[in-house]
Amino acid sequence: MATNKFTTLPSGFRFDLSAAEAHVMEPVHTRGVVSSRGLEEGVKLPPRALPLGVVLSFNTDGFVADLNAALATNTAGYVMQLRQHGQPIASAQSGWAHTSPPTVRSSGRKPSACILRAAAS
Repeated sequence: MATNKFTTLPSGFRFDLSAAEAHVMEPVHTRGVVSSRGLEEGVKLPPRALPLGVVLSFNTDGFVADLNAALATNTAGYVMQLRQHGQPIASAQSGWAHTSPPTVRSSGRKPSACILRAAAS
């Protein structure tokens, strides 16, 4: 139900539709940030030939342990899944991202949370 340039939602919240449509959300801390859509974006690069005798490796267990050490005490919680060729090879979860805090579970409230999703290839 629009009146003049204002719109009223069923909840009773009233706002200026033209101002909302003109608003550009660009918080200072996100300027210049590039986000990835993971496997859904980009151009697949051809494999590179390695010099003879060079073998690449990745310490999956060490990566998960180091990530946990960095995030577990500095965040309310996180969930991570590491994939290779689109298939999960490791995952970790900790804190509120794993379970609701006890005060939320016992009260029946839904927690409010800030979610960080990162994808790297």
